[in-house]
Amino acid sequence: MPLILNVPYKEKDTAKTIGAKWNPELKKWIAPHKDSYPDFHEWILKKEWFDYIICDVFYIIEGHRQCFKCGENTKVIGFGIENYYWLDFDEDEDNEEECAIYHYYTGEINVASYIDPLPEKVLKYIQSKYNYKMRYSKTIKNSYLANCCDHCDALQGDYFLFNEMDSPFCITDKETAEKLALYRIKLSYDLPVRAQHSWGSGDPLIKEYGSVKELDFNL
Repeated sequence: MPLILNVPYKEKDTAKTIGAKWNPELKKWIAPHKDSYPDFHEWILKKEWFDYIICDVFYIIEGHRQCFKCGENTKVIGFGIENYYWLDFDEDEDNEEECAIYHYYTGEINVASYIDPLPEKVLKYIQSKYNYKMRYSKTIKNSYLANCCDHCDALQGDYFLFNEMDSPFCITDKETAEKLALYRIKLSYDLPVRAQHSWGSGDPLIKEYGSVKELDFNL
C-alpha cells in the first residue's frame, strides 16, 4: 500500500525527483513503494511525530483474562502488526539532530499494546464491542485508552496485561495461540503511528493457530 506524504508546494519538485507520485483523488503526494519510505522521512514527519509505519494490514487481537479485582473472566484486546517499519531514533553527531534508522519487519504477527492514532472507524468499532476507553492510571499518573473489566469496570493496566507471563498475549505454545481471535483490517494507505510492541519467541504461533477473520473498514 502507498503512504500519504505531506509535501509543501515549494518542495514538490524535490519530492517528485525522489519518486513521489501525485494522487489526483486525494490531492496529495504519495510514496508508492514501501522500499522507498526512508527516502521520504522529512515529508512523513511533517504531520506529527511517529515511530512505526504499519504496512498493508493490522489486527485487533482479542483475548480473555481474569480480572484482578472481581475475578470474573473479561475480554481484552491488543493489536497485531505484521508488516511494519520500526524507527530507531539516534542523534546525528554531524548536525546534532535526531536521525531515524528504518528497520523493516515482516513474516510474523507481533503484539502491540497500543496504536496511536487509531483510525476513527476502527476505534468506534472497538468501543462498540469492548470495554475500551480513556481511563486515568494512578500507576503512571496519566490517562490512556485502556481495557476495562466487562463486569466491574476496573482498569486492566497495560503493564500487567502485556508484560506478565500469564498474559493472554504472551504466547508460549499452540494452546495459548488458539485462544486468540484476530480481526484483520486491510489498509488502503500505510499508517505512520506511535506504538509500543514486543517480540516473543512464540509470536510465529499467532498466525499459525490464532483464529483470523476479515473486517472491512475501507480504510
